[in-house]
Amino acid sequence: LLPLSWSNKQGLANLLMINAWIPFPSYFFSYNAPSWSISTEFFFYLAFPFLIYQWEQTWRVKLAISVVVVLFLITLSNLLNLPTYTGENVVSRSALLYIHPASRMLEFIFGIYLAASWKKKLGQIQWSEVGATLYEIFVIVIAAASMHFIAPIAEWVGQTWLGASSAEWLYSAGSILAYGLLIFVMATGRGRISAWLSHPALVVLGEISFALYLLHQILLRYYSSNLSYFPNLPNSLAIAIFWTVLLLSSYLMWAFIE
Repeated sequence: LLPLSWSNKQGLANLLMINAWIPFPSYFFSYNAPSWSISTEFFFYLAFPFLIYQWEQTWRVKLAISVVVVLFLITLSNLLNLPTYTGENVVSRSALLYIHPASRMLEFIFGIYLAASWKKKLGQIQWSEVGATLYEIFVIVIAAASMHFIAPIAEWVGQTWLGASSAEWLYSAGSILAYGLLIFVMATGRGRISAWLSHPALVVLGEISFALYLLHQILLRYYSSNLSYFPNLPNSLAIAIFWTVLLLSSYLMWAFIE
């Protein structure tokens, strides 16, 4: 669909799914830029057998190591005075603290901890429907508040001795606890909101959301590169067509590939 030139090195990195491990935009944003997240998750899947081994005895150490790694990368980025991502093909603090799997392992290990805790406590949870619904409302408010306030908090942190690299990490991962709480409560499925979200249509939309994320930029770039071939439609109609094509493509990609 897109007129992109082939690079043996970048192409091989994409095929091996290690493009996000190389902290240069020419690699982690090459071809289909959103696929950097597949590369980062691929690292997680390779690490998972080692992380899950004797989890109950070792989770504290593994979580602590992931925190130390994040602190090391923040400190290194500050000491090297790395810039934020600007599109130039240089190592940036964004590459190390937003893209690279080493800095995102904390979130993955926290997710394992969350899942293990949920499995252990699920049988002990005795929430009523009303109580569970109130908890669901509460965690949604917490998550929304975190989304709203994390940017100004990160901006403030960037102006302190903690440095711009700390702000960079907060922008991408600062809501980790809020989202963890949201997932834990919703996963119990006891309230009215989680019951509504369990509607088959919404579940399918959730299932295809990752395919949608991977495809959206390709379609947008194709459209912008071929404007002269498309009729001049009203914005509302063009957006409706775009979403129809994107949702259908995402569904087919999910059904036949994922």
